[in-house]
Amino acid sequence: MKTIKLLVATAVMALCSVSAFAQTEAGKMMVGAGTSLSLFSGKPSVKMEGTKETDTKATTNLKLNFDARYFVIDNLAVGAGVGYDFSGREGDSEGTFIIAPAVSYFFLPSSNIRPFLSAQVGYAHLSSTTKGLLSDSKTTISAGGLHYAVGGGVAYFVNPNVGLTLGLGYASSSFKKDKVTTTLAGVASTLGLTFVF
Repeated sequence: MKTIKLLVATAVMALCSVSAFAQTEAGKMMVGAGTSLSLFSGKPSVKMEGTKETDTKATTNLKLNFDARYFVIDNLAVGAGVGYDFSGREGDSEGTFIIAPAVSYFFLPSSNIRPFLSAQVGYAHLSSTTKGLLSDSKTTISAGGLHYAVGGGVAYFVNPNVGLTLGLGYASSSFKKDKVTTTLAGVASTLGLTFVF
């Protein structure tokens, strides 16, 4: 009886291992959603007519994102991501919409725990409201610009179709309107859920 249990347990583990190895093979599609609640370690800077000012207030922000990627070869996926980032700090608020092509590479193909690296470059749109320093007046800025991000992390595939991701990366978005250039850049962590089919 113990021999049968041992054989069944070994067979189940082998099947789980074999199915776990197939998530990042060519032809698979990965769809994911994620969120980030983090302390934005970078500080926004504004450059106006050669003078650069850096905000001294730390920013706590919430990010929501969705992405879809297709594995063109084993372990290499290309696709696109869409995200929205809302930040608030002492009466000021910023909302950034991002759409960007992306590429990811996964390591350790024989494991259900896969480190990965990713990068994206695309378009970002900023809507910002800033409270005046000496009055209750508010200034609103709406501008588009360049967005890029690089990072890495770990994907843990709990079964052949579902994975959890934990990542850390650097992102930068730069917006220019008239003679004012606004740059938002910093490091953030993300937690996500992915589906493979």
